[in-house]
Amino acid sequence: MQIVKTDMGHLRCDQCMVLIFTGNSMPELPTNIIGVNSTKKLRFLDMSNNGIQEIKGKSFHHVSNVERLILNNNQIGLNGIGLNHPRVFSNFESLIELHLTDAFADEGVMNITADLHQVFTYSNLSRLAKLHLEQNEMSVIMEPRVFCPLIRLLDLHLSNNKLTGIDFDIKCMQHLRFIDLEGNHIRGLPEEQLSALDGVLSNNRSLAIDLSNNPFSCGCNIENLYSWLRTTEVSVRNSESIRCSQDLQKNPLDPYAAYRNDCPTPIRTTLIDSGHGGHKLVMLFVFCAVIAFLGVVVYVSRFGLKRLRPEFNTSSRKILYTTIDKCEEQEIHV
Repeated sequence: MQIVKTDMGHLRCDQCMVLIFTGNSMPELPTNIIGVNSTKKLRFLDMSNNGIQEIKGKSFHHVSNVERLILNNNQIGLNGIGLNHPRVFSNFESLIELHLTDAFADEGVMNITADLHQVFTYSNLSRLAKLHLEQNEMSVIMEPRVFCPLIRLLDLHLSNNKLTGIDFDIKCMQHLRFIDLEGNHIRGLPEEQLSALDGVLSNNRSLAIDLSNNPFSCGCNIENLYSWLRTTEVSVRNSESIRCSQDLQKNPLDPYAAYRNDCPTPIRTTLIDSGHGGHKLVMLFVFCAVIAFLGVVVYVSRFGLKRLRPEFNTSSRKILYTTIDKCEEQEIHV
């Protein structure tokens, strides 16, 4: 096997089934980089870690037999794909695996799903089964139907991004069997997203998902997630490692023990006039009422003591006089 890079920036590999061209500096892929006559047997193409910033619409020609394309660890500009070159992968007619791990430039990452939707729509990746989009700083799904054009997609790898939930349409992917969301920023999954996962199973097919290493909050619908984990038929990989962020594990043998008692109970407030008074105001009101009651008791007691004082003084004088009289009588008899 011999690989030759021509002066025009083209690669030629006459009998190659596997072509690995990595670790170079190629910001812009030229037109027809693989060549014309050297790709009849090519099945595997790895162009990762080449500093690629722009892929032209005609960069990949005569690659109809390539089944695996790897473009990991590049700096591809998103505005140069979806908007200007939406048919960038259209010649990969047999493509089964597309690897785009850490493949895009950080700027403009907010629109990544909108641009990718254009690429997937116009590139006609009808045989694509595995898509890798790990480590691309994705946080917001601008286009919920981003993966719908991939009608035969089986495995969707989205780990180590910044996603906060399953905000993309999964019902349209009729063959989906695995979603990798490990290491994202998911703090809770609402009921509708959990129901959507269960809905995938209605067509008599299996589904697996990885939710490990996400910062689940003990207050973000964690009880719904706990109930779902116990009852769902979805295969949840690494479920024993799922913990909410305030995990106080009580039983190492029970992977869901953290969900039972760590969720804070919401404090119910009482309405006062037109505003909302919290429990502190209620306690203050009770405290003031107790102080007022004690004041009344002291006042009444003091008033009663004043009324009893003259009678007490009179009784004291009577006792004193009686004692004197008795003493005088005793002296006379002596």
